[in-house]
Amino acid sequence: MKNTAEADRIQSKLIQISHMQFSRVFQQFGSLGVHPGQCGMLWILRQEDGLSQSELAKRLKIKPSTVTVSIRRMEKAGLLERRADREDMRRNRIYLTDHAKNILEKAKKIFDENEKIMTEGISEAEQCLLLRLLNQIIENLERAAPSDEENYCRIKPLKEEKPYA
Repeated sequence: MKNTAEADRIQSKLIQISHMQFSRVFQQFGSLGVHPGQCGMLWILRQEDGLSQSELAKRLKIKPSTVTVSIRRMEKAGLLERRADREDMRRNRIYLTDHAKNILEKAKKIFDENEKIMTEGISEAEQCLLLRLLNQIIENLERAAPSDEENYCRIKPLKEEKPYA
């Protein structure tokens, strides 16, 4: 694979697909009043409503502080609500509002239509193989990820030097 042109490398194709799909989804979800980045949290809560902020952070693989900011924004937009945990009043549980549930129904239709467009001309067997290969790529990347969650997705600063001293 060494002689493969840069534009034909797997990573380049994944980036191209990611950009095309994100652009499409950004526009589609914008019409629903939702940022695509909020969808992950909404989908997780659709499956298991009432998670704590720390449980959401673990499932989304992001920092708890990032979850807190997202929850605040989504509360203001009328998508989520916090309720005190019945067993531990110090802990909040996060729940979808009816507004969010309606948006998720529309979002599912958008995802189904996008899936249909992306897989046009690809047989069912090829789709199964593609899914298996993509899952393998995800597994490989997860194994290669740093184990220290605090350093995950953080760019380390360059050493500060005094060039004019």
